[in-house]
Amino acid sequence: MVILVRATTRLWAPQALVLAAQPRPTSSFQNLLAKSALHTSAVAAAQQRSSGGVGGTAVRELRPYATVVPAAERLVVIGDVHGDIDAFRSCLQMADLVDAEDKWAGGETVVVQMGDIFDRGDDDLPIQEWVYKLAQEAGRANGALYSVMGNHEMLNAMGDHSMATRKAFVPFLALRPELDELVGGDWSALEGFPEWARCRLAAMRPGGPVARLMAAHAVSMKVGDNLFVHAGLLPEHIRGTAAGEAGGGDQGDSVAAAEEVMERLNADTCAWMLGKRSIPEEIWQPEGPLWTRVYSTPDSREIDAAARAQLEEVLRLTGTKRMVVGHTPQRAGINSAADGQVWRVDTGMTAMIGGRPEALEIRGEEMTILTEYKSIPGQKRAARQPTPVSKGDEFRRQ
Repeated sequence: MVILVRATTRLWAPQALVLAAQPRPTSSFQNLLAKSALHTSAVAAAQQRSSGGVGGTAVRELRPYATVVPAAERLVVIGDVHGDIDAFRSCLQMADLVDAEDKWAGGETVVVQMGDIFDRGDDDLPIQEWVYKLAQEAGRANGALYSVMGNHEMLNAMGDHSMATRKAFVPFLALRPELDELVGGDWSALEGFPEWARCRLAAMRPGGPVARLMAAHAVSMKVGDNLFVHAGLLPEHIRGTAAGEAGGGDQGDSVAAAEEVMERLNADTCAWMLGKRSIPEEIWQPEGPLWTRVYSTPDSREIDAAARAQLEEVLRLTGTKRMVVGHTPQRAGINSAADGQVWRVDTGMTAMIGGRPEALEIRGEEMTILTEYKSIPGQKRAARQPTPVSKGDEFRRQ
C-alpha cells in the first residue's frame, strides 16, 4: 500500500476523540463501503435513458461516473460544500429536494454538486454518505444526483489532509473493520502517522473505500447543453495540445471528439481513484480543470476578453450553451459572466468562509438563484465590470 503525502501535510489530532459527539457513518453506509457499490442506480438510469452518449452509442459499458446525460426539465446545481452539512441541507431544502427525514423528494429533478465535499468542515464523510444515498434514491424516482471531482477530493486521495479539521478525522475511525480487511491487517505503510489519522488516510487513498465512492465523480460532464466542471475547461484541455496531451493528438473540432476527450479524462481519473493507475497529469496542472481560475474572480466581476474567447471556444467544441464552475468563492453569491455563458456557483457557504447557502435552478433557458428566503432571477446577478485575470490571485490553489 503506497500513500503519497505532500511535504505540506499537517495532521491535526481530534480533540479528546469524543466519538459519540461527532457525526459518524451509519452501519448501512459501512455495508455500502464494504460492497464497493460503484454503479449507482442514478448513473445507470441516466445511461439507459441516453439517446446518443459518447461516441454515438446509446449505452456503453456501465461506468461509475457519467460524461454525457440527456437534458432535464429541472436541473439544480449546488456549489462547494466543504464539510458543512447544515449548508448542504439548506441547499437541498430550498430546492425542495429532500423531505423532513432527509430523503429524496425531488422527483425527476437532476442535481449536480460541484465537488469539494471534503476539507474545511467537520462533516465531509457524512456528506459523502448522504450524497451516495440520495443518488440511489433519486435514481429510483427517475431523477439523478451527480458530484463532479473537486481539487480537494484529489488532494485527499494524494494524501494531503492538511485542510481537514480536527473533528473530520473522527468519523473515519468507524471504518476500521473494513479498512483492516482492505489492508489485510498490515498497517505498516502508515506506521509513521498517528493512530487517529490512519483510517482517513487509508480510506481516501486510491483503492480505498471512500476513494472508490469518489471514483463516481466525473472531472467534467454535460447535462443537455450545460457543461459542468469544478474549476473550468480550457480549449487546451479539449484539444489535447497542452497539460499532458489530454486528447492524445488531433481530435478535430466535432462535438463527439470533445466528448471523447472528456470521457477519456473521466475514465483515467476514475481508474486512479480505484487504485489502477497513477494520477492523470491533467488534473494536477495549475491551469487544469480542477484548478484554473480563468473564468472566476472572487469579486464576482466580468471576465476579460481573452477569457471570454477561451470560454466561447470550449462551448463551441463541446456543443454547449453555458459552463458552470465552482472552486472560487463568490463574495456576492452565485453569479454569471460573459452574457450568461459561465455561471460561478461557489458561494463559500461553509462556516469557515461565511458565505450564504444558495443553489442554481436551470429550466431550459431560465436561470433562477435559490436562497433561504427568496428566488432571484438569474439576470439580476450578471457581472458587468471587466477585470483582468490575475496569475497570482489570493484564492489560487485553495
